Amino acid sequence: MRWHEMSTGRQQYGEFLLDSNPIGECEIHYLEQPGIAYLRWIYVKEGLQGNGIGAMCMCSLKNFLYKKGIRKLDTDTALTNVGAQHFYEKNGFVRKGISRSFYLENE
Repeated sequence: MRWHEMSTGRQQYGEFLLDSNPIGECEIHYLEQPGIAYLRWIYVKEGLQGNGIGAMCMCSLKNFLYKKGIRKLDTDTALTNVGAQHFYEKNGFVRKGISRSFYLENE
């Protein structure tokens, strides 16, 4: 399993390869504060989910980021996305709270 960068810069896309076959992708944003990145999304191809492939992808991504000096990786999910919440917690993420949103209305 390895992580393959598909773009560079502050917003980075990449794919996970197993025996040179793409099995998933993710998007990372490098924040202004050094050592912190934000995982915007991650996925494993349909049919490969539920077999530990996602955990292997996350491990590969974390190793890649660690080598780049990233020591904190943040992410979030919809409040109702308990599947993703379980996946992140199972892979070492800690629940820190609930984000709040609001809409600005043009007066």
